[in-house]
Amino acid sequence: MDITQLILDDHAEQRRLFSLIEQIDAKEVEALEAVWGRLSAFLDAHAEAEEQHFYPALLKLGEGANDAEDGTVEGETEDAIEDHNKLRD
Repeated sequence: MDITQLILDDHAEQRRLFSLIEQIDAKEVEALEAVWGRLSAFLDAHAEAEEQHFYPALLKLGEGANDAEDGTVEGETEDAIEDHNKLRD
């Protein structure tokens, strides 16, 4: 399995956990805390892995290309990272 598939699998698990949170009654505080705790830890680990492994590799692959708005794939990748971080934060 490659890194892209791992990230896609992680995103599917994140969606599943968010969906589970939406299904839990607001009065079930312990259940919500349990799922949220798992989701929070999962998101932190996922973001750290992306920042340490995926994004640097993506930037390296983009070196020398010239198809982004600012003329570089690096710029496009950095924009994508910023967008991802805005959603995450």
